[in-house]
Amino acid sequence: MAIQDKTRGKTQDKKTGGGFSGVLGALELDPRLLGMVGALLAVWLIFNAVTDGTFLTPRNLWNLVVQTSVVGIVATGMVLVSSRGRSIYRSGRCSAF
Repeated sequence: MAIQDKTRGKTQDKKTGGGFSGVLGALELDPRLLGMVGALLAVWLIFNAVTDGTFLTPRNLWNLVVQTSVVGIVATGMVLVSSRGRSIYRSGRCSAF
């Protein structure tokens, strides 16, 4: 399949093979990302099997989202403070409490 690049006027041939690699090429998915998602899915299934099905209940998943959102907000704030060049140690001490 030939794709026309409108900014430079060049034509590129984009080949998509068959099978799984062809799907990855067409969707432009990174195989490492799929590996991480597969590992996460495996951990979830193991936890679900060990806890007799209580891990993947809606209530538990909601609790996990609420608990991790706090860490995500603090981490985002730390990245913003660090990118401005401020003292990491001061902001880290404040975010720990």
